[in-house]
Amino acid sequence: MADQPHDLETEDSGPREPGHPAPARPADVLMGLPDRARFVARVEEALTAAAGTETVAVLFIDLDGFKRINAALGQWSGDDLLTLLATRLRETLQPAGMVTRFGGDEFLVLLGGIPGADDAQAGARRVLGVGHRSFAQLAHLPVALLKLDRALTACVDDPRDHAVIAAIPPMVDALRIDAVAEGVETAVQAKDLWMLGYRFAQGFHFARPADAPATRGLLAGRPPGPGDARHLGQA
Repeated sequence: MADQPHDLETEDSGPREPGHPAPARPADVLMGLPDRARFVARVEEALTAAAGTETVAVLFIDLDGFKRINAALGQWSGDDLLTLLATRLRETLQPAGMVTRFGGDEFLVLLGGIPGADDAQAGARRVLGVGHRSFAQLAHLPVALLKLDRALTACVDDPRDHAVIAAIPPMVDALRIDAVAEGVETAVQAKDLWMLGYRFAQGFHFARPADAPATRGLLAGRPPGPGDARHLGQA
């Protein structure tokens, strides 16, 4: 299967002099990560060095939904994603830290040289936040449309979620792209989103899902696309 882990064992196929060991190299050739034996050795070293004065933490990271990426885009895309994640994980680590791959889409991260438990939690938040960095790349991607997930649309009255929802229209205006709010089910939601600066929306408030004959007629007339969103000024 495409999402199975690569072989973590390496073989030195080149000739070498008798009595000379094979040169050390990472076991995970794809990502250049150390193997689990080196990781365990580093953990033992960190525990010995801590000697009750410092905290050592090990994080287990499992990527949710990774199989869908391999299935939809192919193994090469999945490998590229894993390699990018491994690089970003390494960038977050202190000198005493280390990252290794535990399985196909699983990683272990060592946080060493930490003064206390609070610092370990802060280090974990720093490491686990690497996936959110892609948001900073939005201005550099060929994006024409940004969708507000229905989970946020449903929480427009919640003060915390409201702050996030309200921050998006000024951002997309600055980037010169459009934002579409999904899952709009009531006139109140449509009005609130319009007041916040959203121009487009989708949801049951505008139309129920089309049946098979209606869908075929729609597709025969024009291809589906972002234009299917309703302008909130016409709601």
